[in-house]
Amino acid sequence: MSDDLDMTQFFIDLFIGMIIGGLVGALIGRCRGRLVDGLGWGIILGPIGWLIVALLSDKRPKCSLCGGVINPGVSRCCHCGGEITPGTIQDYERWKKSKGSVES
Repeated sequence: MSDDLDMTQFFIDLFIGMIIGGLVGALIGRCRGRLVDGLGWGIILGPIGWLIVALLSDKRPKCSLCGGVINPGVSRCCHCGGEITPGTIQDYERWKKSKGSVES
C-alpha cells in the first residue's frame, strides 16, 4: 500500500514539475519570439530547456536601420525613430543573410 502512495506522489510531483517547467519556458520563449519552443523545451528538460530557449536566436522582427526589435503594426522604430514600411523587415533579414554569407 505504501508503495502505491509513493508512486502516485511521484507522478503528481513529476506532472506539477512539467507544468511549471513548461510555463517558465513559455515565458522565456515569449521574450525571444519562441513561445511554443519555450513551452516544449521547458516541459521536456526543465531548467536546461530554459537555458536552451534563452540561447536560441531571436525570431522577432527587427528594424532595418538599427536592428532593434520592433512591435507589430508600428510606423516608426522606438529605438532610432526610423520609418518602418512593410519591406524594411524583409530588407533587414536579406541584409543579415548576405552579411552572414560573406563572413562565413
